[in-house]
Amino acid sequence: MKKLIALTAILGVTAFLSCKKAEKDTVQTTNETVNVVLDANKSYTYDLGKVSANDVLIASQATHAAQSKVAIVPGATTNSYQYTPQDNYSGTDQVILHVKAPHKQESSSTCGNQQSNKGGKCGGHSGKCGKHHDDQDAQEVTKVITFNITVNSAGTAK
Repeated sequence: MKKLIALTAILGVTAFLSCKKAEKDTVQTTNETVNVVLDANKSYTYDLGKVSANDVLIASQATHAAQSKVAIVPGATTNSYQYTPQDNYSGTDQVILHVKAPHKQESSSTCGNQQSNKGGKCGGHSGKCGKHHDDQDAQEVTKVITFNITVNSAGTAK
């Protein structure tokens, strides 16, 4: 009888522990470098697409800018980063933006070595593993955009 109880306990613990998430929240980072050449006293605008104010961070601000900002217009189909150098400035400047775009992906819960069905039961055992089969993993994509800006004396940009 003790062996039967021990065997049942081992099987129960094994079934409980074998049902786990394959991967939790992940962050994928992509890097983009934008080289900008403009004349003194001219402005530059970069289309960020449809993002919210919470999705964009100026991680490193321009040091020679009269204006360096993210322009978010509620309900707009696109938003932008805008840069204007200080009056009559010529030289280089740099701005780094972090743009987040959260994406939901299909959950890939696993039970032991088997892929789970979305019904909440693990293929290898008959007990319910809980609600986690119906959850979705969030994959956050962060795009790091580095703007290398060269401001030429008025009338010399190419």
